[in-house]
Amino acid sequence: MKSRTVFVCSECGAKSIKWMGRCSHCGQWSTLVEETIDVEPETSKKAPRRTSMGQTASDTGAVPFSQMSLPSYIRTQSGLSELDRVLGGGLVHGSVVLLSGEPGIGKSTVLMQISDALGQD
Repeated sequence: MKSRTVFVCSECGAKSIKWMGRCSHCGQWSTLVEETIDVEPETSKKAPRRTSMGQTASDTGAVPFSQMSLPSYIRTQSGLSELDRVLGGGLVHGSVVLLSGEPGIGKSTVLMQISDALGQD
């Protein structure tokens, strides 16, 4: 068995994994007392890893990247073919693109051209 240190409030019994000057539960000062507890190692298997969508990795069924496709509505063409190429096919809905560089290289001009092209749709 492993032992672990916890701090228990002598006023309310709340437990904390680290010492704090004040109990976060009842608000009393200098009431946390260090105690050592025995922790049994986990004998069961670990829970399956969950993806961002809440599915387990075994539920998803891996698909080769070459077989994946994105819906066409995710990206909007900017009207500047070279910019669309750099952005991977256009502007992504709900995202932000940072356009940066030295003064005078044409950032504002590019943004005005994109605005003009998007406004003509």
